[in-house]
Amino acid sequence: MRIIKILSLAVLMMVISTLPVSAKEFKQDTVSASTEIRVPIGKDYFIVNGVKQETKVPAYLTDEGVTMIPLRTFLDLGNVEDYEIDWYPERKTVRVIFLGGGRTAFYTAGSNRYGHNEYYFSFEKGKSELVNGVFYLPARAFGKTFNFEIAWEQESTTAIITKIPKIY
Repeated sequence: MRIIKILSLAVLMMVISTLPVSAKEFKQDTVSASTEIRVPIGKDYFIVNGVKQETKVPAYLTDEGVTMIPLRTFLDLGNVEDYEIDWYPERKTVRVIFLGGGRTAFYTAGSNRYGHNEYYFSFEKGKSELVNGVFYLPARAFGKTFNFEIAWEQESTTAIITKIPKIY
């Protein structure tokens, strides 16, 4: 009897493993497993997993040495996950809604605080900025909000943003 249960479970596991995976699930799993985004300061491109991707706006350094990255460019080129952005001009606030994950993040230009779901946090250094209609965040904010590790390569003045793999 025990052998029949084990064999039945093994057959069930094989059937489940052959079920098709949606493109969205495949994209999120592959992206979450190994995404490296190299953001050279002042250049009109990012390098995503070794592939150069042109951008309309570059990242820059503040006078305090904080790396500032354009939010929408990062979300698009970094393949973070499916999202929507709402802009509230009267408050100079952007809301990022992560589709499928039930998460929301709020950032206000000129503030060093941000909201993530129901909680509020402060940036370690820097603050959100709105420059010529482009919303920028300190690079380390991406680590906190989007689950990335942030490193700095001094020789090339490049921020290296690496997705932290999900552990299931």
